[in-house]
Parts: sequence; structure tokens; C-alpha cells
Amino acid sequence: MKAAALFTPLGIGLTQQTRRPRCFATIMSSFSSNEDSFNAMEKRNWEQGFEAYDAGFGPLTSQTIPTLLNEAGYPPSRGATSDVRLLDVATGPGFVLSKAVDFARSGSYSPSTIHLTGLDVTENFIDMAKHRIEDQLKETSSSCLELDFVIGSAETLPFDDCAFTSVTCNFGILHFFRP
Repeated sequence: MKAAALFTPLGIGLTQQTRRPRCFATIMSSFSSNEDSFNAMEKRNWEQGFEAYDAGFGPLTSQTIPTLLNEAGYPPSRGATSDVRLLDVATGPGFVLSKAVDFARSGSYSPSTIHLTGLDVTENFIDMAKHRIEDQLKETSSSCLELDFVIGSAETLPFDDCAFTSVTCNFGILHFFRP
């Protein structure tokens, strides 16, 4: 008799033949062996599909950014004067950072420094985000605005704990093996 997998909350684990759960260690080893493959696939796909995302799906996901930033406490309330440090995880083409720059230039608050950091796994998206923000800043500059772009994984953030006052991630979580 052939065994056919049944769907469980994890999508694996029972067969019609045995109707018994597989060993937890076996299930977890299949996850960890797939982690590298998953992350490699994600990186490869984003290295190739970054322009299509920017032109197509990117503008759609941009509609959530004002709410996303507001829920993350950015910009801070009117009259705030302390430094602001925003991290945008899976920054992609930089839409969140671009809106953060707009808020920073609006003058609704006056912190001494606004530090914006974009993190992404691909160099293509980091370059695209840099160019987007550089072009935006050519229009008007902001002396208190600092920008930083980092190539890295959202699953192993290369920053100290509490390094940021706000952290955002706009539609990136579904691209992480272990969010």
C-alpha cells in the first residue's frame, strides 16, 4: 500500500498508512535542511525580479506605508526632539524609506538627527533604494537626515539590540524562513 501525506497544521507528519505522527526530530530536520534552499531561492528570485517588483507590485504595497510608519511610531509626535532611528527590514526598492524621508522633510517635528537604515538581502534592491532616496534628496536636502543601507538577512540582524526607535517591515515577512 502506498502512503500519501495528509495535511496537518504543519503540512506534514501523518500518512494514510500509519496515521501516526512522524518523529518530531525528523520533521525539524526537514525544516532545517530546507532553510538554506529556501533562503537561496528567495535571494536568487529577488536578484532577478527586483525591477519587475519595483514597477508592478511595489506601488501596490506602497499603499500601506503611511499606516505602517504610524503604527511603528514614525514620525514621532509633534515636538519630539530626541534622535530618531528607523530600520526598514526587507527594504526592497526603498518605498518605506522614501515616505520616511517625506515625513522628515515635512517639518512636523524637529529631532536633532533622523537616521534611516534600509536592510535587504540583495545588492540590487539596496542600490535601487539608494538611488531612489538620492534622487528624492536632490529636490531638497535635510541637514539632520542620515541614511544607511545594509546588505543582510532579516533573520540574523547585524545590529545591536535597541539600536532603533522604530522598525518596519512592509510585506517582507512571507519571504523569511524563520520570521
